[in-house]
Formats: sequence, structure tokens, C-alpha cells
Amino acid sequence: MKRFLGLGEVIKKCPPLYREINRRRKWRLHEPGLRLPHKVFGNEYCAWAVPDGYLSRGSIVYAVGVGEDISFDSALANRFGCKVFSFDPTPIAVEFMNSLKLPEEITFVPIGLTSNDGITTFFTPQTKGFNSFSKVVDQTCGESSEIESETLRLASIMKRLGHTQVDLLKMDIEGFEYEVVDEIILSHTLPNCLLIEFHHLLYGFETQQTYNTVAKLLAAGYRIFWISDLGREYGFILGDGTDPILSLLRSGV
Repeated sequence: MKRFLGLGEVIKKCPPLYREINRRRKWRLHEPGLRLPHKVFGNEYCAWAVPDGYLSRGSIVYAVGVGEDISFDSALANRFGCKVFSFDPTPIAVEFMNSLKLPEEITFVPIGLTSNDGITTFFTPQTKGFNSFSKVVDQTCGESSEIESETLRLASIMKRLGHTQVDLLKMDIEGFEYEVVDEIILSHTLPNCLLIEFHHLLYGFETQQTYNTVAKLLAAGYRIFWISDLGREYGFILGDGTDPILSLLRSGV
């Protein structure tokens, strides 16, 4: 029997319309300022862009925020053969990752990324079937309880794992992204490529917090090369437009 698409599915199949709708509801706050060839990896629910020619077998990727989806992590490991470290300290993610037979390119690390080293409080998912543990409770949603997990700053994670650099950092960390950006700028721990989901209009975060954080990243030398059609997921590359790395990426070398 033929299935007809719902209105939401039809709208998503028309990216210009979908982007405009998300602008109007204030989910999509920016547009890319840098034309950089890229490809999107991962499934519909965990899709992120990577500049063409950027990753290789020797690259180090930190993918922070697993939930129950490592389609992006797996895609990078399969395509480039690079080392991917997947981070998430929350119990749903730990159980999910322990149930998988991971390839040698992917290492699961059950700690979180925040602006401090120590034990951090997370709030359990407020919607049935969801797997995201958040920084704060969303007052518009259901009940939540607290758990505590180990978290570290980016520099502390790198030191623990013996890394002197991270080539790509992906963060889907449910509200912690704002403080993490402040910390990595302050500590000058800046990966060349940053992929971030911002959570404005969720959990009580205002759009101005995302505007402010993006402004800080631009001031630190990042440029936006990609934003998802939804508007929450951003791709940043470090460089001022004359950086040799950007010239190579633009040319596809």
C-alpha cells in the first residue's frame, strides 16, 4: 500500500521552504559566511557536515553526546579510517554503547564535556522515549530527576587520552555547549573544526545566548561553513579566510 507523505515530511523535502519556516520560528538564527565544499555524514537524526579533504586516517575526532546514535561517528570511521572517540557518561548511552561491537577506530569514553573537572549533575529525559540528559530542566516539559556523572574540560580530556590536538570536535550536549565554548576560548583549546548543536528555545535558553556564543566564536577566528536546514546544528572552521588550510579546502585538494 502506497504511503503518502505528511505535511512535515513534504516541507523537509523543500529545503528553502523548511529553512524559511525555521527562521520565522527563531530556530535558524544565522547563515553560513564561508563557502566551503563539504559533505554531510550520519543519519537524519545525527547529521553533521565535514569539509572536503579535511579528515584523514591520522585525524582525531571527538564526538561528544551519543544518546543512542553513533551514525556520524561510524560514518567518519568507515570513510576516513580516523580515530573517533565517542563521549557520553549518561546511563542510557553507556548501556547502548556496551551493547555494540565497536570497530577498532571507535573508542567509547563514558565521561562528559563541561567547563569544569569533577562531578556534574545531569537531568534525566523529560519526554518518554527520549535519551538526552540535559544541563537544566525544561519547565515546559514533564518531570525529571537528577544523576551525577564525571565530566572534564576539553584540555583535561586531551591530557587523559594523550592527545596534543583534536582535529574535529562535535558537541550535542543539551545546553552545556554555551559554557564549554566559553572555556575552550579562555583556555585557547581550539579545535580547527567545531560542530555544535545549540539549544536556544529549549530548556529555557534564549536565542540571545546562541547569538552571544556564535559572536564569541567568530571573534576567536572561527567562520561558519555550514548550518543544518533545521538551524540548530552549526559547522565552524578556524581561519580568517587567508589561512592556507581554507585555501586547500576550497580547492578540494
